[in-house]
Amino acid sequence: VLIEVYEATVAATTATSPRASNVATRGEVGTGANVLIAGFVINGTASRRMLLRGVGPTLTRFGLGQNAVLADPQLTLKDAAGVTLRTNDDWSTGGDAAIIAAAAVSGGAFALANGSKDAAMIIMLPPGAYTVQLSGVGNTTGIGIVEVYDVDP
Repeated sequence: VLIEVYEATVAATTATSPRASNVATRGEVGTGANVLIAGFVINGTASRRMLLRGVGPTLTRFGLGQNAVLADPQLTLKDAAGVTLRTNDDWSTGGDAAIIAAAAVSGGAFALANGSKDAAMIIMLPPGAYTVQLSGVGNTTGIGIVEVYDVDP
């Protein structure tokens, strides 16, 4: 399934104009060509601060069984040319865990437990097209959510 969402503002984007603040999709995360992918575009001339998350284990808080969810998600961010810009596995083990947690609050995202196997990254990106790929560490499979938040103030 392909779902596309566009901001259709004709005038130049300003701090007060509408913008898509986040997009998320839940699905079965497979392997190879069957990983879960979210594409997004940053328009304009300014870089944007983006919060990207791949959630699996935390979904048990929302009624999904432990055996149904993606146990150890991994995120891969790619540019339009397919070049890998960054990867993340186990969001809270990096040096930017506190920044990610604060950005999730400001972006309206549900909290990820410190030490969870969920994946997340925060990154400044220049205008362009990007994809975020959600896969399972060790080619594992299960239900996951891939989320893209614009958390630029």
